[in-house]
Amino acid sequence: MAEIVLIQTFVGSFDEMSTRLPESLLAVASVPVSKGYDVLIADQRVSPNFENDIIEGVGPETVIFGLTAITGPQIRYGMEISKFLKARYPDIPICWGGVHATLLPEQTVAHPLVDFVVVGDGEYVFCELFECLRDGKSYEDLRGIAYKDLNEKLSRMPDMWKLRI
Repeated sequence: MAEIVLIQTFVGSFDEMSTRLPESLLAVASVPVSKGYDVLIADQRVSPNFENDIIEGVGPETVIFGLTAITGPQIRYGMEISKFLKARYPDIPICWGGVHATLLPEQTVAHPLVDFVVVGDGEYVFCELFECLRDGKSYEDLRGIAYKDLNEKLSRMPDMWKLRI
């Protein structure tokens, strides 16, 4: 079972983006994998049993879900996946990254199905966020994330977000 589950959403059409390797998720996975953490990449674009891939990969050691999306139809697929994840795994936080989340971090994290946003390149900050959540440590000082208090039930704007410089 995976400690981290990274999800590549369907793009919305069959074009070059539909058949490429999930390069951004491979980059994000590289840091936790180099530290010996177990990472699952589930790709909705190519898996006929996408939801089962996730179900089979999630266990008690799963700490966080990560999704990537560009602005456009991919947002809808990401929201559908986030809804599935929240319904099935309400205690596992969902982190969005990618172009859309980077351009509109406050809007993205304000959605009730999103707990965190990684702003910009996520290789290091996503791993740091995972480690904070796994170890029960504060993530408030991490640079490059937007978030809302996970203990609150109502969606609200993040208390803070900082860009990694």
